[in-house]
Amino acid sequence: MMNRMCVWVLMAAMTSATALGQFDSGSDGSDGVLTVAPGQDVVIDLGSAANAEWTSPSPVAGNGVYDAVRWAVVFKYTTVAIGANATVRFVNHPKGAPVVWLATGDVVINGHVVLDGDDGSPVSGRAYAEPGPGGFAGGVGVGFSGVAGSGGFGPGGGGTGDGGGFGTGGFGGNGGDSYGQEAIVPLIGGSGGGGRSNADFGGGAGGGAILIGSNAGVIINAGGEVSARGGSAADDNTDVGSGSGGAIRLVANRISGGGSLVAPGATEGDNGGDGRIRFEAPEITFSGTTTPNTSVSFAPGQVFASLAPELTVVSVRNELGVVFSVSDDPDARVTTTDAEVTGGTTYTVDIAARFVPPGTTVLVLVARANGTPFRFTSDPLAGTFNSSTTTAGITLSQGRADIQLRANWTP
Repeated sequence: MMNRMCVWVLMAAMTSATALGQFDSGSDGSDGVLTVAPGQDVVIDLGSAANAEWTSPSPVAGNGVYDAVRWAVVFKYTTVAIGANATVRFVNHPKGAPVVWLATGDVVINGHVVLDGDDGSPVSGRAYAEPGPGGFAGGVGVGFSGVAGSGGFGPGGGGTGDGGGFGTGGFGGNGGDSYGQEAIVPLIGGSGGGGRSNADFGGGAGGGAILIGSNAGVIINAGGEVSARGGSAADDNTDVGSGSGGAIRLVANRISGGGSLVAPGATEGDNGGDGRIRFEAPEITFSGTTTPNTSVSFAPGQVFASLAPELTVVSVRNELGVVFSVSDDPDARVTTTDAEVTGGTTYTVDIAARFVPPGTTVLVLVARANGTPFRFTSDPLAGTFNSSTTTAGITLSQGRADIQLRANWTP
């Protein structure tokens, strides 16, 4: 038997605050000025980013850099100005990473910045709904008798036919779990809704994730909007799930304006959960609207948390002890393969951790190409806070599956 899998790792992390009024985004201005004229539509291809640490200057102005360790496409602008009725959209990076805009000056949004998940597909089989950057795909519907659709993907992927979760849980008997924290560290988007079995209706995809940071101000004026909506289920039937909303985090020395920020789950079929929105600035005078409600800190945190906890799938072993290596930077696409394993249905996942308390157990989520996702729990992590390991026994059916790791603990 051959099993194909993608491997995702989700870290739990804490963030620390900087001194009031002292936020530095870390932008070196190497991506120049981002100006979108009123009424103009712009598509930014995140796949054009150079592979480099996020602190490195962008080799090509405007293309940004992809930092595999931080799992983010980072742009370092001087200023950003999105004109009225203009729209900025994104083509996903092959790794599915979220978007980070950093600026030395003001970020002014009078138009629309869109990171919405796609709606579910009415096509049977393998038409997975595309998420926003940093989000996760919706499941497929399968219009053949006796063949199950797939659950949604991501840490809060909905079970077959159920809504995806993120800031809140998804709807349905196997609605996706909530995950993450209100500080949106790590930066991660929403999860997909599950597709319908025995019908050609796919689940909606999760909304994406964006961090906008500025040494000066982030101003979203009336008529301006940043959106990370979950995608709708392909049919308004409770046997198919919508995607959850994504994440929007603003970090600056001043946040103002009267526009809107939206990251709700879609409400067709079994609803997706809401996403997360976060403001961090010593001066916040924003008078617009947010959906869902915003969490607020007047002490800006770091763009990326220092000593952020890490969970890594090191390898997968079959019953005979044959070891299959796993990429430490997996592709995001459900249809791509990061590892092929053979030799039965029972496997052992080797897990490594950094900056996670020993004794913590790791939840292993296995989202299958067909059928409701499985959940497995590892043995407690053994070692030190700086370096520990554990294993988890899982079962895999023939076909493709995603593996994701989660860990939760009280600091």
